[in-house]
Amino acid sequence: MADPTATPGDRSGEPPLVVYFHGAPGSPREIGLIVGAARQCGISPISLHRARIAPGLTGAAYFDLLAMELRTRAAGRQVDVIGFSIGAFVALEVCRRLGHQVRGVDLIAPAGPLELMETLDDVAGAAVFGLARRAPWLFRTASRLQGLLAVVRPDLLMSMLFAKAAGDDRDLAKDRTFKTLLGSVLRDALGHGLAGYVRDVEAYVRPWAEALDEVRAPVRIWQGALDNWAPPRMVKTLAERLVAAEPVSFLPGRSHYSALIAAAPDIFRRLSASAASNPTVGGD
Repeated sequence: MADPTATPGDRSGEPPLVVYFHGAPGSPREIGLIVGAARQCGISPISLHRARIAPGLTGAAYFDLLAMELRTRAAGRQVDVIGFSIGAFVALEVCRRLGHQVRGVDLIAPAGPLELMETLDDVAGAAVFGLARRAPWLFRTASRLQGLLAVVRPDLLMSMLFAKAAGDDRDLAKDRTFKTLLGSVLRDALGHGLAGYVRDVEAYVRPWAEALDEVRAPVRIWQGALDNWAPPRMVKTLAERLVAAEPVSFLPGRSHYSALIAAAPDIFRRLSASAASNPTVGGD
């Protein structure tokens, strides 16, 4: 029987839409690293192909459009958000626009605001971020060269990206299944999706810490203790600025991608358990 208190078009009594924000470089294929854990819990997350959404749109208008896209897809339901790496930055920008429609946020190995960091000496991507801030044209040129490498020699690009891999990411870099999946992600991100990658990174390196004050949804953060792409001190600083962030959950031995894979089962089990105990909570 329909809920007599629901307004026409109101779907707030249905399970929330679960949305995964991929990293940068990244693409919706990245969800393949965690979708198995989601399906085991009866959850079907989605991931927006951000590079295909108005590639020429930048700044606030870009995030406004992403929020509008999710409102359309949610169609009155609440939204559960998962953000990985630089995708966490994009997720937070969208969440502050969606307001109370966001039920909860899980951030994994999140890239925090650079302006809050005294030094980037322990950040593996410091050179890329510095280039994007100081010489955007040179950053774009370097990105195009990476894109060519992703198509011609994806194995070489993978070796370059994981040259300083730490913790369990070192083993992942040798895993054939992981290498195949990430290779396709890099081809997507640095090939046809290059403009989207550049847009995300150039937005990320600008000051955005003040925007965190507008994120009101509960935030859980999962962090590899050995991560050198989004190091623990960056993540702690991010957590301190968020109004409703729980203490950071550190994952021993994990680094960046290994933290994503390790955190996913706990995240989806929690969402599934919430769905079982409350009909207004769950996955798509």
